[in-house]
Amino acid sequence: MYIKSTEEMLHSSRVFTTGVGFGLMYLPSIVMVGYYFDKRRALATGIAVCGSGIGSFVFAPLTEVSQVKRYLLSVVVTTIVVRKHKKK
Repeated sequence: MYIKSTEEMLHSSRVFTTGVGFGLMYLPSIVMVGYYFDKRRALATGIAVCGSGIGSFVFAPLTEVSQVKRYLLSVVVTTIVVRKHKKK
């Protein structure tokens, strides 16, 4: 695989690290649910699996909103700093 630019390298490393992180987070949580529930193991595992999907669905828009707010905050701070620097 030939990587053409730094952006592709950054994207590839981000995808790899995200996959490893989700794998390290998801697998132990499912195994622990199966370990602690004896009677209704299938129901508990189903709820745990659904919870991870619902969490991903809910946190995606929240993450986007927080990134937009962070961007706007950085623009405001940069504008204030630049204006104060020009006044001197």
